[in-house]
Amino acid sequence: MRIRRLADFAGPGYSPDAAFDSAVGAGSSAIFDALAVALTAPSAAGRRQLIVLFSDGVDSSSVIDPPLLVEVAKRSAATVAAVLASPARQRTASVYARSPLAGPLTVGQLYDQLAKDTGGVVLTLAKGDDLGSSFRRVLDDFRASYVLYYSPRGVRGGGLHTLDVRVKKDGVDVRARRAYVGH
Repeated sequence: MRIRRLADFAGPGYSPDAAFDSAVGAGSSAIFDALAVALTAPSAAGRRQLIVLFSDGVDSSSVIDPPLLVEVAKRSAATVAAVLASPARQRTASVYARSPLAGPLTVGQLYDQLAKDTGGVVLTLAKGDDLGSSFRRVLDDFRASYVLYYSPRGVRGGGLHTLDVRVKKDGVDVRARRAYVGH
Protein backbone atom coordinates (compact mmCIF):
# COMPACT_ATOMS: atom_id res chain seq x y z
CA MET A 1 0.00 0.00 0.00
CA ARG A 2 3.06 2.27 -0.05
CA ILE A 3 6.14 2.91 -2.12
CA ARG A 4 9.45 2.94 -0.35
CA ARG A 5 12.99 3.26 -1.71
CA LEU A 6 14.92 0.44 -0.05
CA ALA A 7 18.37 1.45 -1.24
CA ASP A 8 20.16 4.54 -2.45
CA PHE A 9 22.87 3.34 -4.79
CA ALA A 10 24.73 6.63 -4.51
CA GLY A 11 24.68 6.62 -0.72
CA PRO A 12 27.57 5.50 1.44
CA GLY A 13 27.48 1.96 2.75
CA TYR A 14 24.93 0.69 0.21
CA SER A 15 24.03 -2.93 0.95
CA PRO A 16 21.26 -4.83 -0.85
CA ASP A 17 21.18 -7.40 1.94
CA ALA A 18 20.51 -4.71 4.56
CA ALA A 19 17.77 -3.25 2.36
CA PHE A 20 16.01 -6.61 2.15
CA ASP A 21 16.35 -7.19 5.87
CA SER A 22 14.18 -4.10 6.42
CA ALA A 23 11.46 -5.18 3.94
CA VAL A 24 8.27 -6.64 5.36
CA GLY A 25 5.25 -7.80 3.38
CA ALA A 26 1.76 -7.93 4.83
CA GLY A 27 -1.82 -6.93 4.12
CA SER A 28 -3.46 -6.08 0.82
CA SER A 29 -1.42 -4.95 -2.13
CA ALA A 30 -1.85 -2.22 -4.71
CA ILE A 31 0.95 -3.47 -6.95
CA PHE A 32 -0.45 -2.02 -10.18
CA ASP A 33 -0.88 1.43 -8.63
CA ALA A 34 2.64 1.31 -7.17
CA LEU A 35 4.14 0.26 -10.52
CA ALA A 36 2.22 3.02 -12.34
CA VAL A 37 3.57 5.62 -9.89
CA ALA A 38 7.12 4.29 -10.27
CA LEU A 39 6.79 4.18 -14.08
CA THR A 40 5.67 7.81 -14.24
CA ALA A 41 8.04 9.18 -11.59
CA PRO A 42 10.69 11.54 -12.96
CA SER A 43 14.20 10.15 -13.20
CA ALA A 44 17.54 11.91 -13.29
CA ALA A 45 18.42 13.27 -16.72
CA GLY A 46 20.70 10.98 -18.67
CA ARG A 47 20.17 8.03 -16.32
CA ARG A 48 18.27 4.85 -17.00
CA GLN A 49 15.57 3.82 -14.55
CA LEU A 50 15.17 0.25 -13.31
CA ILE A 51 12.08 -0.78 -11.36
CA VAL A 52 12.44 -4.09 -9.53
CA LEU A 53 9.30 -5.68 -8.13
CA PHE A 54 9.53 -8.44 -5.53
CA SER A 55 6.09 -9.96 -5.09
CA ASP A 56 3.75 -12.85 -5.60
CA GLY A 57 2.38 -10.52 -8.30
CA VAL A 58 -1.25 -10.73 -7.21
CA ASP A 59 -2.92 -7.34 -6.81
CA SER A 60 -5.78 -6.96 -4.38
CA SER A 61 -6.60 -3.26 -4.24
CA SER A 62 -5.34 -1.17 -7.17
CA VAL A 63 -7.41 1.36 -9.04
CA ILE A 64 -5.42 0.69 -12.21
CA ASP A 65 -6.18 -2.55 -14.05
CA PRO A 66 -3.64 -4.69 -15.99
CA PRO A 67 -4.40 -3.34 -19.51
CA LEU A 68 -3.94 0.25 -18.32
CA LEU A 69 -0.72 -0.68 -16.49
CA VAL A 70 0.67 -2.18 -19.71
CA GLU A 71 -0.18 1.05 -21.57
CA VAL A 72 1.56 3.14 -18.89
CA ALA A 73 4.65 0.90 -19.16
CA LYS A 74 4.76 1.28 -22.95
CA ARG A 75 4.81 5.07 -22.57
CA SER A 76 7.48 5.10 -19.86
CA ALA A 77 11.25 5.02 -20.29
CA ALA A 78 11.75 2.76 -17.26
CA THR A 79 12.73 -0.90 -17.40
CA VAL A 80 10.65 -3.30 -15.29
CA ALA A 81 12.12 -6.42 -13.71
CA ALA A 82 9.87 -8.67 -11.67
CA VAL A 83 11.02 -11.27 -9.15
CA LEU A 84 8.01 -13.48 -8.53
CA ALA A 85 7.19 -16.17 -6.02
CA SER A 86 7.08 -19.43 -7.96
CA PRO A 87 3.55 -20.71 -7.24
CA ALA A 88 2.00 -17.38 -8.18
CA ARG A 89 2.68 -17.39 -11.96
CA GLN A 90 -0.54 -19.28 -12.77
CA ARG A 91 -2.78 -17.25 -10.44
CA THR A 92 -4.99 -14.44 -11.73
CA ALA A 93 -3.02 -11.17 -11.54
CA SER A 94 -5.88 -9.14 -10.12
CA VAL A 95 -8.39 -10.12 -7.50
CA TYR A 96 -10.77 -7.66 -9.14
CA ALA A 97 -11.22 -7.99 -12.91
CA ARG A 98 -12.16 -4.47 -13.97
CA SER A 99 -11.65 -4.46 -17.74
CA PRO A 100 -14.61 -5.85 -19.69
CA LEU A 101 -12.50 -5.78 -22.88
CA ALA A 102 -9.87 -8.29 -21.77
CA GLY A 103 -10.09 -11.57 -19.94
CA PRO A 104 -8.18 -11.98 -16.70
CA LEU A 105 -4.41 -12.21 -17.08
CA THR A 106 -2.32 -14.54 -15.00
CA VAL A 107 0.58 -13.20 -12.96
CA GLY A 108 3.00 -14.80 -15.42
CA GLN A 109 1.28 -13.31 -18.47
CA LEU A 110 1.11 -9.79 -17.03
CA TYR A 111 4.69 -9.54 -15.79
CA ASP A 112 6.09 -11.27 -18.89
CA GLN A 113 4.27 -8.58 -20.94
CA LEU A 114 5.59 -5.73 -18.79
CA ALA A 115 9.15 -7.07 -19.04
CA LYS A 116 8.86 -7.61 -22.79
CA ASP A 117 7.47 -4.11 -23.41
CA THR A 118 10.10 -2.36 -21.26
CA GLY A 119 13.17 -4.47 -22.05
CA GLY A 120 13.13 -6.04 -18.59
CA VAL A 121 13.17 -9.55 -17.22
CA VAL A 122 11.09 -11.84 -15.00
CA LEU A 123 12.73 -14.15 -12.49
CA THR A 124 10.77 -16.83 -10.68
CA LEU A 125 11.93 -17.68 -7.17
CA ALA A 126 11.95 -21.18 -5.84
CA LYS A 127 11.26 -21.73 -2.15
CA GLY A 128 14.32 -20.73 -0.14
CA ASP A 129 15.91 -18.57 -2.87
CA ASP A 130 17.71 -15.50 -1.59
CA LEU A 131 16.19 -12.09 -2.44
CA GLY A 132 19.55 -10.33 -2.22
CA SER A 133 21.18 -12.61 -4.81
CA SER A 134 18.12 -12.29 -7.08
CA PHE A 135 18.37 -8.52 -6.84
CA ARG A 136 22.10 -8.61 -7.63
CA ARG A 137 21.37 -10.80 -10.66
CA VAL A 138 18.76 -8.32 -11.98
CA LEU A 139 21.04 -5.37 -11.28
CA ASP A 140 24.10 -7.01 -12.88
CA ASP A 141 22.03 -7.86 -15.95
CA PHE A 142 20.79 -4.26 -16.19
CA ARG A 143 24.27 -2.81 -15.78
CA ALA A 144 25.73 -5.17 -18.42
CA SER A 145 23.18 -4.22 -21.07
CA TYR A 146 23.91 -1.90 -23.96
CA VAL A 147 22.13 1.37 -24.49
CA LEU A 148 21.28 2.23 -28.08
CA TYR A 149 20.48 5.80 -29.06
CA TYR A 150 19.00 6.83 -32.37
CA SER A 151 17.24 9.73 -34.01
CA PRO A 152 14.07 8.69 -35.80
CA ARG A 153 13.58 10.09 -39.28
CA GLY A 154 10.53 10.09 -41.50
CA VAL A 155 8.01 9.45 -38.72
CA ARG A 156 5.38 11.74 -37.26
CA GLY A 157 6.40 13.51 -34.07
CA GLY A 158 3.82 12.52 -31.49
CA GLY A 159 2.24 9.29 -30.37
CA LEU A 160 3.38 5.77 -29.68
CA HIS A 161 5.85 4.26 -32.18
CA THR A 162 6.82 0.59 -32.26
CA LEU A 163 10.44 -0.58 -32.27
CA ASP A 164 12.03 -3.78 -33.52
CA VAL A 165 15.62 -4.33 -32.39
CA ARG A 166 17.47 -7.24 -34.01
CA VAL A 167 21.06 -8.44 -34.23
CA LYS A 168 22.73 -10.59 -36.87
CA LYS A 169 24.58 -12.85 -34.44
CA ASP A 170 22.82 -16.10 -33.47
CA GLY A 171 22.30 -17.02 -29.83
CA VAL A 172 22.16 -13.44 -28.55
CA ASP A 173 19.40 -12.50 -26.12
CA VAL A 174 17.84 -9.22 -27.28
CA ARG A 175 15.66 -7.45 -24.76
CA ALA A 176 14.59 -4.00 -25.81
CA ARG A 177 11.72 -1.61 -25.43
CA ARG A 178 9.03 -2.38 -27.97
CA ALA A 179 7.84 1.21 -28.36
CA TYR A 180 8.61 4.83 -27.62
CA VAL A 181 6.52 7.97 -27.34
CA GLY A 182 7.43 10.67 -29.86
CA HIS A 183 7.59 14.29 -28.77
